[in-house]
Amino acid sequence: MELLKCVFKKIDDQSLEHYIPGLTSVRLSDVRYMFSFGTLECAFGAISRSRKAQCLLFTSFYEIESKAIDLLREELPCPIFAIGPCIPYMLLDRESRNNAASQNGCATANYFTWLDSQPGSSILYVSLGSFLSVSTSQLDELALGLVASKIKFLWVARDDSSRIQETVETQV
Repeated sequence: MELLKCVFKKIDDQSLEHYIPGLTSVRLSDVRYMFSFGTLECAFGAISRSRKAQCLLFTSFYEIESKAIDLLREELPCPIFAIGPCIPYMLLDRESRNNAASQNGCATANYFTWLDSQPGSSILYVSLGSFLSVSTSQLDELALGLVASKIKFLWVARDDSSRIQETVETQV
């Protein structure tokens, strides 16, 4: 609750808050944005309902968010599992993956074949999810940083995917 008090005070929006256990520092302006569309009430409702759950599944990796998941495990009475990103079951079969890729217009960019041809644990998976609000310039910087790192990556994006691809291709 201390963070929420800070969020609605008049403070420098670029200052960082280090209060939330298990999460990296956040700019107060980002937190204020998240709470400006009724998200705060939604979050409190979800937290109160989660105490009644038989278990909670998070589409994340324990290795990435271990502190936050451990904190939730201490606070909530139900088991909590980080299950990684979800892949539709129909895409798990190789033939189905290729059919689904063709149906979605991805036949020319066969990501599954490319992934299968790479050595194990050699690809960085990038997904900002659908909850994060990132500016166009921040996306561009992230894309340019990934290219500069020379690390092979697969970036899953929704609305900005073609623009991100263009940004990356101009650097390669």
